Amino acid sequence: MKSPELKERLQRHLDLLCRDPGGRHLGSSGERMAVDYLAAQFEAMGYEVSREPFEAPGWRLTSHALTSGGGTAFPCFPCFYSCGGEVEGPLALLNLDLHPDTPPETFAGGICLAYGDFETVLNTNALAERFDQAGVRALIIASPYQDTFSTKLIRTPDLRRLLVLTVS
Repeated sequence: MKSPELKERLQRHLDLLCRDPGGRHLGSSGERMAVDYLAAQFEAMGYEVSREPFEAPGWRLTSHALTSGGGTAFPCFPCFYSCGGEVEGPLALLNLDLHPDTPPETFAGGICLAYGDFETVLNTNALAERFDQAGVRALIIASPYQDTFSTKLIRTPDLRRLLVLTVS
């Protein structure tokens, strides 16, 4: 059985890494804080730590919002690699459980709110890429979680115009 002290130490590490840094998007201050913290912990245990630079597509978040035509604000968060901009247009719903093969051109020029079961991120990436090519202006995805935004539902760096965000 694990000691209570070990459990408490592990809980402190998890709290710091999972709650305190806020967003940890590539290049963010939260990401730097988490890397610095982990490096310091390994060094304190006597391990030699080295950092290797790497190239990766970046994504900078400055602000985000989702409002209805009447001005009601909805909690949301952009997905990784979403294009930036402001979009207004008609909103159409897509139930992926009932109509998974709806042609993306159905939503061209507008905003689609997709909900239902997503099999994998490869499926959602392909959906976003098809919507982007079809001229859909924005894709809002209902997170499968009731209490959090799943910003990793779409992770394709190949989007050219499509804004993508998630709502809970």
